[in-house]
Amino acid sequence: MRWHHTARPPLRFRRSGHARHDSLGRAVARLCVMSSRDALARALALAFLAGPWTRAHLVERGERVLGERPRWLSGLAREILGQFSKAPNDADRTLREAIEGAGSFRRGMAPGKARSRLHALLVSEPSMGIRRWPVPELCTTPDVASWLAVAQSELDWFADVRGLNGETAQPALLHYTFEWLPKRLGGHRLLEAPKTRLKALQRRILQDILRQVPTHDAAHGFVSGRSALTCARVHEGRSVVLRMDLEDYFPSIGAARVYRLFRSVGYPEAAAQVLTGLCTLKVSARVLGTMPCLSFVEQYDPHALATRARIRHRLRHRHLAQGAPTSPALANLASYRFDARVAGAAKTVGATYTRYADDLAFSGDTDFGREAQRFQVLVAAIALEEGFVVNHHKTRVMRQSQRQHLLGLVTNQQPNVPRRTRELLEAILTNAARHGLASQNRGANPHFLESLRGQVAWVAQANPDHARKLSDLLRACEGQ
Repeated sequence: MRWHHTARPPLRFRRSGHARHDSLGRAVARLCVMSSRDALARALALAFLAGPWTRAHLVERGERVLGERPRWLSGLAREILGQFSKAPNDADRTLREAIEGAGSFRRGMAPGKARSRLHALLVSEPSMGIRRWPVPELCTTPDVASWLAVAQSELDWFADVRGLNGETAQPALLHYTFEWLPKRLGGHRLLEAPKTRLKALQRRILQDILRQVPTHDAAHGFVSGRSALTCARVHEGRSVVLRMDLEDYFPSIGAARVYRLFRSVGYPEAAAQVLTGLCTLKVSARVLGTMPCLSFVEQYDPHALATRARIRHRLRHRHLAQGAPTSPALANLASYRFDARVAGAAKTVGATYTRYADDLAFSGDTDFGREAQRFQVLVAAIALEEGFVVNHHKTRVMRQSQRQHLLGLVTNQQPNVPRRTRELLEAILTNAARHGLASQNRGANPHFLESLRGQVAWVAQANPDHARKLSDLLRACEGQ
Protein backbone atom coordinates (compact mmCIF):
# COMPACT_ATOMS: atom_id res chain seq x y z
CA MET A 1 0.00 0.00 0.00
CA ARG A 2 1.12 3.64 -0.46
CA TRP A 3 0.02 7.01 0.86
CA HIS A 4 -0.25 9.94 -1.58
CA HIS A 5 -0.80 13.32 0.08
CA THR A 6 -2.83 15.78 -1.98
CA ALA A 7 -1.69 18.92 -0.12
CA ARG A 8 1.31 19.47 -2.43
CA PRO A 9 0.01 20.99 -5.69
CA PRO A 10 0.64 20.23 -8.39
CA LEU A 11 0.82 16.42 -8.12
CA ARG A 12 3.73 14.84 -9.94
CA PHE A 13 4.34 11.15 -10.51
CA ARG A 14 7.59 9.73 -11.64
CA ARG A 15 7.58 7.55 -14.72
CA SER A 16 7.94 3.89 -13.88
CA GLY A 17 8.68 0.90 -16.04
CA HIS A 18 5.88 -1.02 -14.34
CA ALA A 19 2.48 -0.43 -15.93
CA ARG A 20 0.77 -0.82 -12.56
CA HIS A 21 2.59 2.25 -11.16
CA ASP A 22 1.63 4.31 -14.22
CA SER A 23 -2.01 3.36 -13.84
CA LEU A 24 -1.79 4.20 -10.13
CA GLY A 25 -0.57 7.68 -10.96
CA ARG A 26 -3.41 8.17 -13.43
CA ALA A 27 -5.91 6.97 -10.84
CA VAL A 28 -4.66 9.45 -8.24
CA ALA A 29 -4.76 12.27 -10.79
CA ARG A 30 -8.33 11.39 -11.73
CA LEU A 31 -9.38 11.41 -8.09
CA CYS A 32 -8.01 14.91 -7.59
CA VAL A 33 -10.09 16.38 -10.42
CA MET A 34 -13.31 14.52 -9.56
CA SER A 35 -16.11 16.17 -7.63
CA SER A 36 -15.63 16.26 -3.88
CA ARG A 37 -18.35 13.70 -3.12
CA ASP A 38 -17.20 11.12 -5.67
CA ALA A 39 -13.52 11.60 -4.87
CA LEU A 40 -14.07 11.15 -1.13
CA ALA A 41 -16.20 8.03 -1.64
CA ARG A 42 -13.58 6.39 -3.86
CA ALA A 43 -10.72 7.40 -1.56
CA LEU A 44 -12.55 6.01 1.48
CA ALA A 45 -13.27 2.77 -0.36
CA LEU A 46 -9.58 2.30 -1.18
CA ALA A 47 -8.60 3.14 2.39
CA PHE A 48 -11.14 0.77 3.93
CA LEU A 49 -9.74 -2.09 1.82
CA ALA A 50 -6.13 -1.35 2.76
CA GLY A 51 -6.06 -3.06 6.16
CA PRO A 52 -7.94 -5.02 8.83
CA TRP A 53 -11.73 -5.10 8.47
CA THR A 54 -12.77 -3.77 11.88
CA ARG A 55 -14.60 -0.60 12.87
CA ALA A 56 -11.62 0.91 14.67
CA HIS A 57 -9.28 0.29 11.75
CA LEU A 58 -11.77 1.64 9.21
CA VAL A 59 -12.19 4.83 11.20
CA GLU A 60 -8.41 5.16 11.62
CA ARG A 61 -7.71 4.81 7.89
CA GLY A 62 -10.63 7.10 7.07
CA GLU A 63 -9.13 9.74 9.36
CA ARG A 64 -5.83 9.46 7.50
CA VAL A 65 -7.62 10.06 4.19
CA LEU A 66 -9.64 13.03 5.44
CA GLY A 67 -7.00 14.58 7.70
CA GLU A 68 -9.62 14.75 10.43
CA ARG A 69 -12.25 12.61 12.13
CA PRO A 70 -15.70 14.01 11.25
CA ARG A 71 -18.66 12.93 13.36
CA TRP A 72 -20.20 10.90 10.52
CA LEU A 73 -17.10 8.72 9.93
CA SER A 74 -17.79 6.31 12.80
CA GLY A 75 -21.39 5.86 11.66
CA LEU A 76 -20.21 5.21 8.11
CA ALA A 77 -17.85 2.48 9.31
CA ARG A 78 -20.70 0.86 11.22
CA GLU A 79 -23.00 0.92 8.18
CA ILE A 80 -20.34 -0.55 5.89
CA LEU A 81 -19.57 -3.36 8.33
CA GLY A 82 -23.29 -4.08 8.46
CA GLN A 83 -23.39 -4.53 4.68
CA PHE A 84 -20.10 -6.42 4.25
CA SER A 85 -19.17 -9.09 6.77
CA LYS A 86 -15.69 -9.28 5.26
CA ALA A 87 -13.60 -6.94 3.16
CA PRO A 88 -14.74 -6.97 -0.52
CA ASN A 89 -11.17 -6.82 -1.83
CA ASP A 90 -12.32 -7.78 -5.33
CA ALA A 91 -15.16 -5.22 -5.43
CA ASP A 92 -13.86 -1.71 -4.72
CA ARG A 93 -16.47 -0.19 -7.04
CA THR A 94 -19.30 -1.91 -5.18
CA LEU A 95 -17.86 -0.66 -1.88
CA ARG A 96 -17.63 2.89 -3.25
CA GLU A 97 -21.28 2.75 -4.31
CA ALA A 98 -22.22 1.48 -0.84
CA ILE A 99 -20.36 4.41 0.75
CA GLU A 100 -22.12 6.90 -1.53
CA GLY A 101 -25.48 5.39 -0.58
CA ALA A 102 -24.81 5.24 3.17
CA GLY A 103 -26.96 7.56 5.26
CA SER A 104 -24.01 8.77 7.36
CA PHE A 105 -22.04 9.76 4.26
CA ARG A 106 -25.01 11.51 2.65
CA ARG A 107 -25.66 13.52 5.80
CA GLY A 108 -21.98 14.45 6.03
CA MET A 109 -22.05 15.62 2.39
CA ALA A 110 -25.40 17.45 2.73
CA PRO A 111 -25.56 21.03 1.37
CA GLY A 112 -24.90 23.68 3.96
CA LYS A 113 -22.53 21.55 6.01
CA ALA A 114 -18.78 21.96 6.15
CA ARG A 115 -17.51 19.25 3.83
CA SER A 116 -14.42 17.24 4.49
CA ARG A 117 -11.64 17.42 1.94
CA LEU A 118 -9.36 14.78 0.50
CA HIS A 119 -6.12 14.96 2.47
CA ALA A 120 -4.31 11.79 1.39
CA LEU A 121 -4.92 8.69 -0.68
CA LEU A 122 -4.18 5.19 0.53
CA VAL A 123 -3.73 2.90 -2.47
CA SER A 124 -4.28 -0.84 -2.10
CA GLU A 125 -4.18 -3.47 -4.80
CA PRO A 126 -7.36 -5.50 -5.38
CA SER A 127 -7.21 -9.24 -4.96
CA MET A 128 -8.99 -12.22 -6.46
CA GLY A 129 -12.22 -13.44 -4.97
CA ILE A 130 -12.87 -17.12 -4.32
CA ARG A 131 -11.15 -19.16 -7.05
CA ARG A 132 -13.15 -22.35 -7.48
CA TRP A 133 -11.32 -23.39 -10.65
CA PRO A 134 -7.70 -23.26 -11.86
CA VAL A 135 -7.90 -19.96 -13.73
CA PRO A 136 -5.03 -17.43 -14.02
CA GLU A 137 -4.79 -14.87 -11.22
CA LEU A 138 -5.60 -11.47 -12.74
CA CYS A 139 -6.21 -8.77 -10.14
CA THR A 140 -5.89 -5.57 -12.19
CA THR A 141 -6.16 -4.47 -15.80
CA PRO A 142 -2.33 -4.29 -16.06
CA ASP A 143 -2.32 -7.94 -14.96
CA VAL A 144 -4.72 -8.75 -17.81
CA ALA A 145 -2.57 -6.81 -20.30
CA SER A 146 0.58 -8.62 -19.15
CA TRP A 147 -1.14 -12.01 -19.34
CA LEU A 148 -2.33 -11.33 -22.89
CA ALA A 149 1.06 -9.85 -23.86
CA VAL A 150 -0.35 -6.52 -25.03
CA ALA A 151 0.24 -2.95 -23.92
CA GLN A 152 -2.28 -1.34 -21.56
CA SER A 153 -3.34 1.09 -24.31
CA GLU A 154 -3.90 -1.80 -26.72
CA LEU A 155 -5.95 -3.66 -24.13
CA ASP A 156 -8.18 -0.62 -23.63
CA TRP A 157 -8.60 -0.36 -27.41
CA PHE A 158 -9.49 -4.02 -27.89
CA ALA A 159 -11.80 -4.15 -24.85
CA ASP A 160 -13.60 -0.98 -26.02
CA VAL A 161 -15.56 -0.77 -22.77
CA ARG A 162 -17.24 2.47 -23.86
CA GLY A 163 -18.31 0.95 -27.18
CA LEU A 164 -16.72 3.62 -29.37
CA ASN A 165 -14.92 1.35 -31.83
CA GLY A 166 -18.05 0.54 -33.80
CA GLU A 167 -18.64 4.22 -34.50
CA THR A 168 -15.45 4.71 -36.49
CA ALA A 169 -15.88 5.43 -40.18
CA GLN A 170 -12.73 3.51 -41.10
CA PRO A 171 -13.43 -0.22 -41.58
CA ALA A 172 -9.75 -1.06 -41.09
CA LEU A 173 -9.99 0.09 -37.46
CA LEU A 174 -13.02 -2.04 -36.61
CA HIS A 175 -12.44 -5.14 -34.46
CA TYR A 176 -15.12 -7.19 -36.27
CA THR A 177 -16.34 -7.88 -39.78
CA PHE A 178 -20.09 -8.15 -40.31
CA GLU A 179 -22.23 -10.19 -42.68
CA TRP A 180 -26.00 -10.69 -42.76
CA LEU A 181 -26.99 -14.31 -43.37
CA PRO A 182 -30.54 -15.44 -44.27
CA LYS A 183 -32.30 -17.81 -41.87
CA ARG A 184 -33.97 -20.94 -43.19
CA LEU A 185 -37.43 -19.88 -41.98
CA GLY A 186 -37.14 -16.18 -42.80
CA GLY A 187 -35.31 -13.20 -41.36
CA HIS A 188 -31.57 -12.69 -41.06
CA ARG A 189 -28.84 -13.21 -38.49
CA LEU A 190 -25.70 -11.10 -38.22
CA LEU A 191 -22.36 -12.92 -38.35
CA GLU A 192 -19.88 -10.91 -36.24
CA ALA A 193 -16.39 -12.31 -36.88
CA PRO A 194 -13.51 -10.86 -34.85
CA LYS A 195 -10.37 -9.91 -36.71
CA THR A 196 -7.09 -11.76 -36.27
CA ARG A 197 -5.58 -10.02 -33.23
CA LEU A 198 -8.79 -9.85 -31.19
CA LYS A 199 -9.56 -13.46 -32.09
CA ALA A 200 -6.16 -14.50 -30.71
CA LEU A 201 -6.92 -12.75 -27.40
CA GLN A 202 -10.33 -14.41 -27.24
CA ARG A 203 -8.83 -17.84 -27.85
CA ARG A 204 -6.47 -17.29 -24.92
CA ILE A 205 -9.43 -16.42 -22.70
CA LEU A 206 -11.29 -19.49 -23.95
CA GLN A 207 -8.40 -21.88 -23.35
CA ASP A 208 -7.14 -20.65 -19.98
CA ILE A 209 -10.33 -19.39 -18.32
CA LEU A 210 -13.60 -20.54 -19.85
CA ARG A 211 -12.62 -24.17 -20.43
CA GLN A 212 -11.65 -24.46 -16.77
CA VAL A 213 -15.23 -23.76 -15.64
CA PRO A 214 -17.66 -26.73 -15.84
CA THR A 215 -20.94 -26.46 -17.74
CA HIS A 216 -24.30 -27.98 -16.82
CA ASP A 217 -24.72 -31.67 -17.61
CA ALA A 218 -27.62 -30.86 -19.95
CA ALA A 219 -25.40 -28.76 -22.26
CA HIS A 220 -24.00 -30.78 -25.19
CA GLY A 221 -23.06 -28.08 -27.68
CA PHE A 222 -19.42 -26.88 -27.83
CA VAL A 223 -18.45 -29.02 -24.83
CA SER A 224 -15.46 -31.36 -24.92
CA GLY A 225 -16.55 -34.99 -25.12
CA ARG A 226 -20.12 -34.11 -26.10
CA SER A 227 -21.72 -33.53 -29.49
CA ALA A 228 -24.99 -33.49 -31.37
CA LEU A 229 -24.80 -37.29 -31.42
CA THR A 230 -24.48 -37.59 -27.62
CA CYS A 231 -27.35 -35.12 -27.29
CA ALA A 232 -29.60 -37.15 -29.60
CA ARG A 233 -28.74 -40.48 -27.97
CA VAL A 234 -30.28 -39.31 -24.71
CA HIS A 235 -33.68 -39.25 -26.43
CA GLU A 236 -33.54 -42.41 -28.54
CA GLY A 237 -36.51 -44.79 -28.39
CA ARG A 238 -38.69 -42.49 -26.24
CA SER A 239 -42.48 -42.34 -26.55
CA VAL A 240 -42.63 -38.55 -26.86
CA VAL A 241 -39.96 -36.02 -27.87
CA LEU A 242 -40.51 -32.29 -27.46
CA ARG A 243 -38.27 -29.92 -29.42
CA MET A 244 -38.04 -26.17 -28.69
CA ASP A 245 -35.77 -23.36 -29.87
CA LEU A 246 -34.42 -20.16 -28.29
CA GLU A 247 -34.60 -17.06 -30.46
CA ASP A 248 -31.31 -15.24 -31.27
CA TYR A 249 -29.39 -17.13 -28.61
CA PHE A 250 -26.02 -15.33 -28.63
CA PRO A 251 -27.36 -11.74 -28.96
CA SER A 252 -29.77 -12.48 -26.09
CA ILE A 253 -26.82 -12.80 -23.67
CA GLY A 254 -25.80 -9.29 -22.72
CA ALA A 255 -22.62 -7.87 -21.26
CA ALA A 256 -24.09 -7.65 -17.74
CA ARG A 257 -24.53 -11.42 -17.62
CA VAL A 258 -21.03 -12.01 -18.99
CA TYR A 259 -19.61 -9.60 -16.41
CA ARG A 260 -21.36 -11.45 -13.57
CA LEU A 261 -19.92 -14.69 -14.91
CA PHE A 262 -16.33 -13.40 -14.77
CA ARG A 263 -17.01 -12.04 -11.28
CA SER A 264 -18.28 -15.44 -10.16
CA VAL A 265 -15.06 -17.00 -11.45
CA GLY A 266 -13.25 -14.77 -8.93
CA TYR A 267 -12.01 -11.78 -10.93
CA PRO A 268 -12.11 -8.30 -9.35
CA GLU A 269 -14.40 -5.72 -10.89
CA ALA A 270 -11.82 -3.97 -13.08
CA ALA A 271 -10.44 -7.23 -14.50
CA ALA A 272 -13.94 -8.64 -15.04
CA GLN A 273 -14.97 -5.48 -16.86
CA VAL A 274 -12.08 -5.58 -19.33
CA LEU A 275 -12.51 -9.34 -19.93
CA THR A 276 -16.19 -8.69 -20.64
CA GLY A 277 -15.24 -5.96 -23.10
CA LEU A 278 -12.95 -8.35 -24.97
CA CYS A 279 -15.76 -10.89 -25.41
CA THR A 280 -18.74 -8.65 -26.21
CA LEU A 281 -19.62 -5.85 -28.61
CA LYS A 282 -22.44 -3.57 -29.62
CA VAL A 283 -23.37 -3.04 -33.25
CA SER A 284 -23.34 0.50 -34.60
CA ALA A 285 -26.26 2.18 -36.30
CA ARG A 286 -24.26 2.13 -39.53
CA VAL A 287 -24.13 -1.70 -39.53
CA LEU A 288 -27.76 -2.01 -38.43
CA GLY A 289 -28.66 0.20 -41.38
CA THR A 290 -27.40 -2.49 -43.73
CA MET A 291 -29.87 -5.08 -42.38
CA PRO A 292 -31.76 -6.57 -45.36
CA CYS A 293 -35.35 -5.50 -45.77
CA LEU A 294 -38.21 -7.85 -45.02
CA SER A 295 -39.92 -9.58 -47.90
CA PHE A 296 -43.29 -8.32 -49.11
CA VAL A 297 -45.10 -11.03 -47.13
CA GLU A 298 -43.05 -10.48 -43.95
CA GLN A 299 -43.82 -6.77 -43.97
CA TYR A 300 -47.43 -7.63 -43.12
CA ASP A 301 -46.56 -10.36 -40.59
CA PRO A 302 -46.74 -9.06 -36.97
CA HIS A 303 -44.48 -11.88 -35.76
CA ALA A 304 -41.77 -11.06 -38.33
CA LEU A 305 -41.94 -7.35 -37.47
CA ALA A 306 -41.68 -8.04 -33.72
CA THR A 307 -38.77 -10.45 -34.24
CA ARG A 308 -36.92 -7.88 -36.36
CA ALA A 309 -37.41 -5.21 -33.68
CA ARG A 310 -36.12 -7.55 -30.96
CA ILE A 311 -32.96 -8.50 -32.84
CA ARG A 312 -32.17 -4.85 -33.60
CA HIS A 313 -32.61 -4.00 -29.92
CA ARG A 314 -30.31 -6.84 -28.82
CA LEU A 315 -27.61 -5.97 -31.34
CA ARG A 316 -27.70 -2.31 -30.34
CA HIS A 317 -26.50 -3.24 -26.83
CA ARG A 318 -23.36 -5.13 -25.83
CA HIS A 319 -23.82 -8.87 -26.40
CA LEU A 320 -21.98 -12.05 -27.29
CA ALA A 321 -20.70 -11.94 -30.84
CA GLN A 322 -22.06 -14.65 -33.11
CA GLY A 323 -18.69 -15.63 -34.55
CA ALA A 324 -16.27 -15.09 -31.65
CA PRO A 325 -14.49 -18.22 -30.35
CA THR A 326 -15.43 -17.33 -26.76
CA SER A 327 -19.18 -16.96 -27.40
CA PRO A 328 -20.25 -20.65 -27.34
CA ALA A 329 -18.47 -21.34 -24.03
CA LEU A 330 -19.71 -18.10 -22.47
CA ALA A 331 -23.24 -18.84 -23.64
CA ASN A 332 -23.15 -22.29 -22.03
CA LEU A 333 -21.86 -20.89 -18.75
CA ALA A 334 -24.28 -17.97 -18.77
CA SER A 335 -27.14 -20.44 -19.33
CA TYR A 336 -26.24 -22.57 -16.32
CA ARG A 337 -29.09 -21.32 -14.16
CA PHE A 338 -31.53 -21.64 -17.06
CA ASP A 339 -30.40 -25.25 -17.62
CA ALA A 340 -30.71 -26.05 -13.91
CA ARG A 341 -34.23 -24.63 -13.70
CA VAL A 342 -35.45 -26.33 -16.87
CA ALA A 343 -33.86 -29.65 -15.87
CA GLY A 344 -35.62 -29.45 -12.52
CA ALA A 345 -38.94 -28.68 -14.18
CA ALA A 346 -38.46 -31.58 -16.62
CA LYS A 347 -37.77 -33.95 -13.75
CA THR A 348 -41.10 -33.12 -12.13
CA VAL A 349 -42.97 -34.38 -15.23
CA GLY A 350 -40.74 -37.42 -15.78
CA ALA A 351 -38.86 -35.96 -18.76
CA THR A 352 -35.18 -35.84 -19.72
CA TYR A 353 -33.69 -32.51 -20.86
CA THR A 354 -30.73 -31.64 -23.07
CA ARG A 355 -29.62 -28.45 -24.81
CA TYR A 356 -27.42 -28.06 -27.87
CA ALA A 357 -26.77 -24.29 -28.15
CA ASP A 358 -30.25 -22.86 -28.76
CA ASP A 359 -31.97 -26.23 -29.39
CA LEU A 360 -33.88 -27.61 -26.40
CA ALA A 361 -34.95 -31.27 -26.35
CA PHE A 362 -37.19 -33.13 -23.89
CA SER A 363 -38.29 -36.75 -23.98
CA GLY A 364 -40.37 -39.07 -21.83
CA ASP A 365 -43.06 -41.70 -21.75
CA THR A 366 -46.79 -41.40 -22.46
CA ASP A 367 -47.37 -39.57 -19.17
CA PHE A 368 -45.05 -36.80 -20.34
CA GLY A 369 -46.95 -36.75 -23.64
CA ARG A 370 -50.11 -35.76 -21.78
CA GLU A 371 -48.27 -32.90 -20.07
CA ALA A 372 -46.27 -31.72 -23.10
CA GLN A 373 -48.56 -28.83 -24.07
CA ARG A 374 -48.65 -27.32 -20.59
CA PHE A 375 -44.95 -28.01 -20.09
CA GLN A 376 -44.13 -25.86 -23.13
CA VAL A 377 -45.71 -22.88 -21.39
CA LEU A 378 -43.62 -23.47 -18.26
CA VAL A 379 -40.38 -23.66 -20.25
CA ALA A 380 -41.26 -20.46 -22.13
CA ALA A 381 -41.92 -18.69 -18.82
CA ILE A 382 -38.57 -19.81 -17.40
CA ALA A 383 -36.86 -18.65 -20.59
CA LEU A 384 -38.41 -15.18 -20.29
CA GLU A 385 -37.30 -14.89 -16.67
CA GLU A 386 -33.76 -15.84 -17.71
CA GLY A 387 -33.61 -13.33 -20.56
CA PHE A 388 -34.47 -15.62 -23.49
CA VAL A 389 -37.42 -15.87 -25.87
CA VAL A 390 -38.76 -19.17 -27.19
CA ASN A 391 -39.37 -19.30 -30.93
CA HIS A 392 -42.77 -21.02 -30.83
CA HIS A 393 -42.79 -21.50 -34.60
CA LYS A 394 -40.11 -24.18 -34.17
CA THR A 395 -41.75 -26.04 -31.28
CA ARG A 396 -42.61 -29.64 -32.16
CA VAL A 397 -44.17 -32.52 -30.21
CA MET A 398 -43.12 -35.78 -31.90
CA ARG A 399 -44.55 -39.15 -30.89
CA GLN A 400 -43.23 -42.64 -31.57
CA SER A 401 -45.69 -43.12 -34.45
CA GLN A 402 -43.99 -40.34 -36.45
CA ARG A 403 -40.40 -39.44 -37.26
CA GLN A 404 -38.67 -37.95 -34.23
CA HIS A 405 -36.10 -35.51 -35.59
CA LEU A 406 -33.39 -33.85 -33.46
CA LEU A 407 -30.27 -31.99 -34.61
CA GLY A 408 -30.37 -33.53 -38.08
CA LEU A 409 -30.79 -37.06 -36.71
CA VAL A 410 -33.74 -39.44 -36.47
CA THR A 411 -34.04 -40.79 -32.91
CA ASN A 412 -36.99 -43.22 -33.07
CA GLN A 413 -34.72 -46.22 -32.45
CA GLN A 414 -31.11 -45.07 -32.49
CA PRO A 415 -29.72 -41.76 -33.80
CA ASN A 416 -29.34 -42.00 -37.54
CA VAL A 417 -28.98 -39.64 -40.49
CA PRO A 418 -32.29 -39.44 -42.41
CA ARG A 419 -32.51 -41.77 -45.40
CA ARG A 420 -33.19 -38.94 -47.83
CA THR A 421 -29.99 -37.19 -46.73
CA ARG A 422 -27.94 -40.37 -47.18
CA GLU A 423 -29.42 -41.07 -50.60
CA LEU A 424 -28.76 -37.53 -51.79
CA LEU A 425 -25.14 -37.74 -50.59
CA GLU A 426 -24.70 -41.12 -52.28
CA ALA A 427 -26.02 -39.71 -55.57
CA ILE A 428 -23.60 -36.77 -55.43
CA LEU A 429 -20.64 -39.02 -54.69
CA THR A 430 -21.62 -41.49 -57.44
CA ASN A 431 -21.86 -38.75 -60.07
CA ALA A 432 -18.65 -37.14 -58.81
CA ALA A 433 -16.78 -40.45 -59.11
CA ARG A 434 -18.03 -40.89 -62.70
CA HIS A 435 -17.90 -37.33 -64.03
CA GLY A 436 -15.54 -35.49 -61.70
CA LEU A 437 -16.03 -33.32 -58.63
CA ALA A 438 -16.54 -30.17 -60.67
CA SER A 439 -19.71 -31.59 -62.24
CA GLN A 440 -21.39 -31.73 -58.80
CA ASN A 441 -20.00 -28.53 -57.34
CA ARG A 442 -22.87 -26.39 -58.55
CA GLY A 443 -22.35 -23.80 -55.84
CA ALA A 444 -18.66 -23.24 -56.75
CA ASN A 445 -17.61 -24.18 -53.24
CA PRO A 446 -13.78 -23.90 -53.04
CA HIS A 447 -13.79 -26.53 -50.26
CA PHE A 448 -16.23 -28.93 -51.91
CA LEU A 449 -14.14 -32.07 -51.28
CA GLU A 450 -13.67 -31.17 -47.61
CA SER A 451 -17.42 -30.66 -47.33
CA LEU A 452 -18.07 -34.15 -48.73
CA ARG A 453 -15.57 -35.63 -46.29
CA GLY A 454 -17.37 -33.96 -43.40
CA GLN A 455 -20.76 -35.26 -44.51
CA VAL A 456 -19.46 -38.82 -44.87
CA ALA A 457 -17.81 -38.58 -41.43
CA TRP A 458 -21.13 -37.40 -39.97
CA VAL A 459 -22.94 -40.42 -41.40
CA ALA A 460 -20.16 -42.74 -40.20
CA GLN A 461 -20.33 -41.33 -36.69
CA ALA A 462 -24.06 -41.98 -36.47
CA ASN A 463 -24.06 -45.38 -38.21
CA PRO A 464 -20.79 -46.90 -39.55
CA ASP A 465 -22.67 -49.55 -41.54
CA HIS A 466 -24.42 -46.92 -43.65
CA ALA A 467 -21.13 -45.12 -44.34
CA ARG A 468 -19.14 -47.99 -45.88
CA LYS A 469 -20.43 -47.51 -49.42
CA LEU A 470 -20.18 -43.74 -49.08
CA SER A 471 -16.56 -44.04 -47.95
CA ASP A 472 -15.70 -46.18 -51.00
CA LEU A 473 -17.26 -43.60 -53.33
CA LEU A 474 -15.41 -40.79 -51.55
CA ARG A 475 -12.06 -42.56 -52.02
CA ALA A 476 -12.86 -42.89 -55.74
CA CYS A 477 -13.45 -39.12 -55.88
CA GLU A 478 -10.21 -38.37 -54.02
CA GLY A 479 -8.24 -40.57 -56.47
CA GLN A 480 -9.21 -38.41 -59.43
